[in-house]
Amino acid sequence: MNKIYLILILIFLLTSCAAPGSALLSPVITGAKTKSSHQATLSLVSSLSSNQIIKENTIKINEVKKKITDESKKTIKKISSTTSKYFNY
Repeated sequence: MNKIYLILILIFLLTSCAAPGSALLSPVITGAKTKSSHQATLSLVSSLSSNQIIKENTIKINEVKKKITDESKKTIKKISSTTSKYFNY
């Protein structure tokens, strides 16, 4: 159950609650709302640069995800073993 919550939180944080194609649509919306090409350009550059950073560091990101998952499993096992001493399941 905790694994599901962890996955949902990671998905929420890593996708910023956006659909996959909306990264390039965002500058258009920004430009239409603010009527500022400067802000629209900045929005596009930040979207593209963040995507590039994620692509370049995918291996490191996966290592961190694995480490977090492993530590979570260890913590859950530790908690369940501690509670089983006090409560007979």
